[in-house]
Amino acid sequence: MIIAEHKNVVGINREFVHTTDRSCLNRWITEVDWDPKKLNDRRLLELQKDSRTRYSPRGVIAMDNTLVDHEGKMIEDVGYFWDHADKRHVIAHDYIISNYVASSGYHYPIVRGGVKFPLCGG
Repeated sequence: MIIAEHKNVVGINREFVHTTDRSCLNRWITEVDWDPKKLNDRRLLELQKDSRTRYSPRGVIAMDNTLVDHEGKMIEDVGYFWDHADKRHVIAHDYIISNYVASSGYHYPIVRGGVKFPLCGG
């Protein structure tokens, strides 16, 4: 999952030396108990090994939020949000996207939701 260019079942399955039917990988992803926080921690640690992607005092965290409109009110985690582009309130999911941008220009997503990330040794 960490090295796959495309983070979907087909893309991850392509990274195996001896590929199997992708339904096997799909079952593992959906039925096996694995910890996404541990996987993300491992991903961030791997990125610190390369000087091009390592945290540095000159790196920045770029954040953006995106509203995804919905018609129904009974959808999990939707709320009323002010859409500054349309100048109106909308029923939507509010997705917050955060990326670490290294001084080298490389960038990668930082997963939130209780996942901690050390910045510059802090």
